[in-house]
Amino acid sequence: MKVIRTIHPVGQGGFYTEIFRDGINDHCIVYDCGSENKQKLKSVISSALPDNTPIDILFISHFDSDHVNGIKELIKHHTIKCVVMPQLKQFEWFYILEDCIKRGIKATDEHINNLRTAIQHIPIVEIEPSNSERGVDGNEDTHFINLDENIELRIIKSGTKLSNDWLGTISWIFMPINNWDAQKIKELENLLKPISGKITIDWSNLSDEIIPMIDQHRQKINNIYKKIFGSANNGSMLLYSGINDVNHQIHSHLFFNCCQCECCLRWCACHYVDRDKEACLYTGDANLLDGFQIRNLQMKVGRLIDRIGLMQIPHHGSIKNFSWQAYSNLSIGESVLFVSYGTRNRYGHPSTYLIGSLRGEELPIAEVTECNDTTLYQIIDM
Repeated sequence: MKVIRTIHPVGQGGFYTEIFRDGINDHCIVYDCGSENKQKLKSVISSALPDNTPIDILFISHFDSDHVNGIKELIKHHTIKCVVMPQLKQFEWFYILEDCIKRGIKATDEHINNLRTAIQHIPIVEIEPSNSERGVDGNEDTHFINLDENIELRIIKSGTKLSNDWLGTISWIFMPINNWDAQKIKELENLLKPISGKITIDWSNLSDEIIPMIDQHRQKINNIYKKIFGSANNGSMLLYSGINDVNHQIHSHLFFNCCQCECCLRWCACHYVDRDKEACLYTGDANLLDGFQIRNLQMKVGRLIDRIGLMQIPHHGSIKNFSWQAYSNLSIGESVLFVSYGTRNRYGHPSTYLIGSLRGEELPIAEVTECNDTTLYQIIDM
């Protein structure tokens, strides 16, 4: 088995693929598919995989448009067999609409309907939020699901180990971790009830009466999210993708660079990194400055954290979501970090202080922008 992991250059957003080749068939998983640069995203999607290659699992970290607005385009080229996304206790649509609110977009924006119509006929597996009231739960080995055998399952525990028949005997797993705090979701529900009234909002019920209600109370809803979460991004679903065996031996090569051109306005040499660590930790826009989220992640991944050789810097390198201390607290060990961002984004991503402090600790960092030469590849020989 050979695994080809690619961090694609889509600018301010995220699009990551893993292709598993066994010499007979190719299998593929995707984590997020979106960007504020829609033309660039469309171009990358069309060339990322051979046309008609089925995508076995699409993982959605959260519902901000720059992480999901390419899914409809992705479906034009590929059949998606299963979607795995965070469950928010029937408040998924408030979350999506909150993203429109903070961007100043009306609730009728095509992003909402595109996402709903794109995935409504695909089997969806939702990952339960974590529960801080119970404390941080460990991840028992009994929590293991083969998606090929249990595709009828709809809601599963955070930290469950997912696998497929096509992975054969290599013990590769996907472990989605929903770091949304269940107690805070209850607070959200209670505060939103006076606004939503008796309307139940879920994936199948974005009715015409809801949209005017959301637009009428957009600022109030935004303030509620800020009060409870600080930012809705704090609930991104993380994903561990790697071997489920701390002693398994593999060989991995990472290739990344940053070209000197008008697009990037920076230069750094091409890097080739040879590491015997195949696992990747995808983080979306998670807040890894939050102590609960750090502890929850550590307990769910357990000893497999030593296998992580590649890790995404969350939220496009925002200083509000990550730090050298947060990385140190995870106790991952030596790994390559990557950050996805657009060179002309309006948010100031990535933080120069954050990147500088990480480089100051001599951590290799791949900066993946909209420039093709910044693509990061990892080739894993099993």
